[in-house]
Amino acid sequence: AYLSQQAYYRLQADPNLRERVDNPDQRLSDDVPLAVGGASNLFFGFCASLLSLGAYILVLFHISGLLVLSLAGATLLGNGVILRLVRRLGALGVRQQALEADYRFALVHVRSHAESLAFLRGEAAVAQGLGRRFSAVLLNFERLIRWRALVEQSSGLYGFLMQFVPYLVLSTAYFSGRVSLGDLTVGSIAFGQVQSSLSFLIDRAETVSGLFASMRRIADLETALGDGCSPGTSAPEPSAPPTAASGAGTGASANHPADPDAGEVLLLKDLAVAHPAGGRPLVEHLNLSLAKGERLLISGPSGAGKTSLLRVLAGLVSAADGVVKAPNPAQRLVLPQTPFLPLGSLRDQLLFPGTPQTVPATDAALRQLMRQVGLDALAERHQELAVEEDWARVLSGGEQQRIGFARLLLHRPALVILDEASSALDLDAEADLHRLVVEAGPTVVSVGHRSSLRQFHQRGEGRAEPTQSKRDKPGVRLGDARQTCRPGIRAPGVEPSPGQGPREKQAHQDQGEGQPPDPGGQPEPAGGHPLAEDLAQVRSRISANIGTHGASQELPKRLPAHIVRDKVRQPGFPRGFGVVPLNTPQVV
Repeated sequence: AYLSQQAYYRLQADPNLRERVDNPDQRLSDDVPLAVGGASNLFFGFCASLLSLGAYILVLFHISGLLVLSLAGATLLGNGVILRLVRRLGALGVRQQALEADYRFALVHVRSHAESLAFLRGEAAVAQGLGRRFSAVLLNFERLIRWRALVEQSSGLYGFLMQFVPYLVLSTAYFSGRVSLGDLTVGSIAFGQVQSSLSFLIDRAETVSGLFASMRRIADLETALGDGCSPGTSAPEPSAPPTAASGAGTGASANHPADPDAGEVLLLKDLAVAHPAGGRPLVEHLNLSLAKGERLLISGPSGAGKTSLLRVLAGLVSAADGVVKAPNPAQRLVLPQTPFLPLGSLRDQLLFPGTPQTVPATDAALRQLMRQVGLDALAERHQELAVEEDWARVLSGGEQQRIGFARLLLHRPALVILDEASSALDLDAEADLHRLVVEAGPTVVSVGHRSSLRQFHQRGEGRAEPTQSKRDKPGVRLGDARQTCRPGIRAPGVEPSPGQGPREKQAHQDQGEGQPPDPGGQPEPAGGHPLAEDLAQVRSRISANIGTHGASQELPKRLPAHIVRDKVRQPGFPRGFGVVPLNTPQVV
């Protein structure tokens, strides 16, 4: 159930479920064995107590029925008082397990990010956080010890007082001669055995409290898994029929399977995407249609809803409103910025999310695939694909992203969703990998900020370099003041500039080699550019600082890095010349 219908993801993504169930891994790994072991031990011990109870209760009835009634009343009274204390002890046990799991998670977090922590030398700050968690563990453990001692002392006092009950009950009969000394002795022994059998749970109060805590945490997890996999929140399985789920908007969102062979791979109709934490929708009335082989680039500022839109397209969450028609999950592949690397061999990393049983690929084919995506050095370091490592630690960010592209080329899905999947790579490596994606021919929805990605996204049957006017943008820009997802606005079916890269370079070619580019589309004001005076000051400063350049010597086309740290393109200046005004803090 934990891995069914992505319940593990919803336990982390849903704030309500995350608040109800903390550390589900600890509940599965620790609480389940404790509950099973504790319940089995108590069961067999209880069966033995029942046999002892049945054997000695007949002896008590033979001696005195009043003794049996007295035993029943005293046992009920003592058990009732001690069970109230055990319930409090069980609540403290539940909290103690939760605090220990939180402290253990913090220690694992330090181990997982050891290199980043060492680079930043943040041991003092991390130590404070660990100290707070450990203090909470110690404080609750102190309370647990006190209540445990109280329960144990109460149980001991109860057992000490119960040994006098048979003598008090039979004393009158003994002195009157109705009960002999032997019957009195046998009655006290039988009374003790029966009392011990009836007080079985009290004598094991600590075990019962631990079992109660574990079973309560397991029950909470099971309830949360049931809520997280309910029809209103779960994503449809590959074989599931179209479903409709009520969303956060005014209408209802519907997910329908698309047939890639029919030509239309992705269709969005009046789509609305809500913020994960609630509030106003991030995207409204988005209409989009992508055919087989088309590639769409989505860009925009942080918080515009790019990743939230990808979650809807991937089927992780339901849309607030509208219709989503996409291939079933078996025909979709998502490449996040940081790929998931399962525990296993190098072969498992390449085949994921498939397995050696579901993906028939030879080692030679996998090695050829590694060389194709630029993992030659990794293939040489590991001659055997069966070698197992902690790949998330061993591989660099760029190598991990190359692994993701290798999976894409191996599985050949109909729809590929890229969430900054090449951000850790240099421009040349990024271009090589995207060319491989273009050659593979899937429908691509990509999120990225680099302008170099524009040339690889278009609306055509796998054409890499179609011609297009410079005013057309090869993608959707979310959060842009000039182009937002308004009612009736469709995501533009556009094609990129013919392999020219940034907009400034294409604009320069459109205006002519002899004219400077004007990205803003506004005429230069009369009297020259407003930064011309600053440019003259920069030139003078360069001459003064360098010293070796004479008046007739040609100045460098680019400013040195120690003078200009953030190059900004300005209209009216020579190509390749970056200028920052002198009154900004970027200039030394």
